[in-house]
Amino acid sequence: MRNVLILVTAPALSVLLFINIHYQTFAQQEKSDAIKLRSTEVLVDAVVVDRKNRLVTDLSPRDFQVYEDGVLQEVTSFRVVRGANSESLREGTATANVQPTRDDAKPAVPREMPPNLTIVLLDYSTTQFEHQKLIQSASIKYVEQKLQPRDLMAVFVLGSGLRLLTDFTNDKAKLIEALKKTDLTGSALAYDRSNSNVVIRAGQAPGVQFQENTYGATPSGQSAAAQAAEFANRFAGLGAAIIAQHLGSLEVAMRSGMDRRQSLGVISAIRAIAAGVKGIEGRKTLLLFSEGFVVGPSTEEDLYAVAGVANRAQLAIYSIESQGLLARDLRGDLVPRDDLTSAISNTSTNKIPRGGETGFDRARQAGQDLPESALRYIANATGGFLIRNTNDLSVGLDRVDQEMRSYYLLSYRSQNEKMDGRFRQIRVSVNKPDLSVRARNGYYAMPAGLELLTPPEFQLIEQSRKGDSATKIPVFMRVGGFQEGKEQYRVPVILEIPSKSLRFEVNQGKRSARLVILGLVRDRAGALVKRFGGPVQVEVTESEFGVLKAGSVSFVNHIRVPAGADYSFEVYVKDSASGMVASSQKTLHLQQTDPVLAISEVLLAAEVDKPSALDDQFLTVNGVKILPSARCQFHNGDNLIFYFQIYNSRFDRENKRSDISIELSLIRDGKTMNVRLPNYRLLDHAGVPDAPITFSRFLHLAGLTPGDYTLSIDVHDAMGDQRTKGQAVFTLVN
Repeated sequence: MRNVLILVTAPALSVLLFINIHYQTFAQQEKSDAIKLRSTEVLVDAVVVDRKNRLVTDLSPRDFQVYEDGVLQEVTSFRVVRGANSESLREGTATANVQPTRDDAKPAVPREMPPNLTIVLLDYSTTQFEHQKLIQSASIKYVEQKLQPRDLMAVFVLGSGLRLLTDFTNDKAKLIEALKKTDLTGSALAYDRSNSNVVIRAGQAPGVQFQENTYGATPSGQSAAAQAAEFANRFAGLGAAIIAQHLGSLEVAMRSGMDRRQSLGVISAIRAIAAGVKGIEGRKTLLLFSEGFVVGPSTEEDLYAVAGVANRAQLAIYSIESQGLLARDLRGDLVPRDDLTSAISNTSTNKIPRGGETGFDRARQAGQDLPESALRYIANATGGFLIRNTNDLSVGLDRVDQEMRSYYLLSYRSQNEKMDGRFRQIRVSVNKPDLSVRARNGYYAMPAGLELLTPPEFQLIEQSRKGDSATKIPVFMRVGGFQEGKEQYRVPVILEIPSKSLRFEVNQGKRSARLVILGLVRDRAGALVKRFGGPVQVEVTESEFGVLKAGSVSFVNHIRVPAGADYSFEVYVKDSASGMVASSQKTLHLQQTDPVLAISEVLLAAEVDKPSALDDQFLTVNGVKILPSARCQFHNGDNLIFYFQIYNSRFDRENKRSDISIELSLIRDGKTMNVRLPNYRLLDHAGVPDAPITFSRFLHLAGLTPGDYTLSIDVHDAMGDQRTKGQAVFTLVN
């Protein structure tokens, strides 16, 4: 055991949704009259109500004040949206410091606004099957009664994954058909979590407790038999209590894993939707139907970050609790509703301090209300609200419909132009005491292209970019494109870190290293396409560490991206124990696939492993899993394993045969070496016609002098009379 290889899986959905909306009127208006934002300018949409909770839409710019971190800001544009129309004051005409006259407030002219955009997210990963009908009935009723001609709606379902059921459309029949669909896999997960709650409550029930004074004098006399029977019953009850408590403890651990999976699924779905609608002008509305999800310490930052992403995209989230009206027990461990609401909605107390109790720490004490805490937070933070504990969701949805058609849109240029990744609190107020304002609570000051990151992830990137060589650890990275069909590539991202550069801590007789890995994929324009990675722990025994410390720790993550584009792959690594960081970047051109003979990237390895039952066949040949190397550094005596795929070879369907020749050669200093290497001929094609041919063999390295080498691979398809070539570079050390 010289190396340790870990498959790193993304803890969140990595697909960003690119949504195209076509409407000619808005496209024409956008060129001339859209609110244009500078890099440091911030958009805020606000809903104003009176004491009777009635919407107020007749205010002027001089009625508003906008504060960022307590500092009064200058409002650079102002717009009132009423139904399908709006009135706007152009940039620079209204400020928070200058009080315009009534004439100043009138130069706005009505103009046609873009359609109202509504996204419905049916979260079946947290919703049990018996509650799906409530969701379907409410959402279908909304479409039937509230959807107007200029409205566009898209429908997503979150279950085993995030699926787009219908893109933005005004077709009611199409929307209703989509809303009727379910996801049984997602509901099964919700059902499993509900069952675990039952087991946990059974283990924690007051009746399941150890009884005192169980042991007493040995029974004797006439009542001995009765006393013995009583003791037997007590011991039987004690055994049942121990079993119940043990099962409850196991279920707590299992539920924690399910909670993390559920919460990351919902958070990632919101992040993907927000990223998809970010470039579209105006306020967008997300209707999140969910039973709620539990946010633990490992996902709290992700929740805060995704609220920031939604706010940047002007996506107001309205959470609709899908359980309906519940009969709740009056128990002493329930926090009163006022305490819970203030704990998660007050932005001044809900931020993460350096030590002490956070808003979610307090909200976690809410017993049965725990899953709804995240729903309430994500709604309050983005300018929406929570609809809960009712079997008639239409009343709340009616209010949502009113707010999405009547609001104020303001922008300001932040006086703090430093993009430091910190949270900036926004507070909007009006100078009329009988009115109240609901708006998003703030944003994270991150540069364009990094808004999807959590604050710790942003800080990791900044530390990697600014740190000197003394604070960095070496990291080797390799990427390669493998075709999957005609429109997609699979890219293994391979990292390798020398073990001696990591700090392994001793814990219960084992050695462990804790790392944070963040991966970003960007397109040619620098836009973030995907993100992957997460916290990783490497744990080995003392004997294994004795071998590993002279080798490397490797990580592999598989990314799928569309064909026909250039991509930049960035990876940032932090050793949690030492605080040292590492970073690496590679570019890859994934051309549009053509029906000609082609070869994939050639991966090299020195070690193999036995695949698990859950592994797919990628990097697996004849029941052996290839462990690819990023460093590509080998020794005399190693077996140099090479792995690649061949595409678009000619295939004789009648005889089920192919005719492919593979010739190998070694190149050093630009010259082909006079070394005899084996050649191969593939005649029997055991694979599926038109599918890639996977090929892997090894060369035994011996008698070579240290230095850099290139393994050249020439492929000839005799049936198609085509040729192609691939190569891989490696270093030989003694």
